[in-house]
Amino acid sequence: MAFGHGTKAKLTINSVDYSCYLKETGADLSVDKAETTVLCSTAKNYIPGLKDGTVPLGGLFDPTIDAAVDAAITAGSVTFLYQPQGTTSGLPRYSGSGFFTKYSLKTNTTDAGSFDGEYQISNGWTRGTNP
Repeated sequence: MAFGHGTKAKLTINSVDYSCYLKETGADLSVDKAETTVLCSTAKNYIPGLKDGTVPLGGLFDPTIDAAVDAAITAGSVTFLYQPQGTTSGLPRYSGSGFFTKYSLKTNTTDAGSFDGEYQISNGWTRGTNP
């Protein structure tokens, strides 16, 4: 098994590396299911359907990353690259395109400013490995 520490993860959106501004990210990937059970069946049957997914992200507020998110929102659909264990050759990577659906800024008197966001993957994703 090849376990890796979360600090090695890398997220790039619209060709901008978000990694050093994030405290957490990931990829929530799913595939719809279509039921194909017929009357003479003794159990339910399904076939895979359409891919769907989001990339949640949260981190510390900084004017640089704020400008990057704004540029991505303004651009509409932009590419993403998520490397959950880093950039080392042979490790998994997920890529595709999509757009921001959420961007929340938070400030208070006891913590550093922060942000949360959600990037909606559109038209599926591709799993590959780092070159």
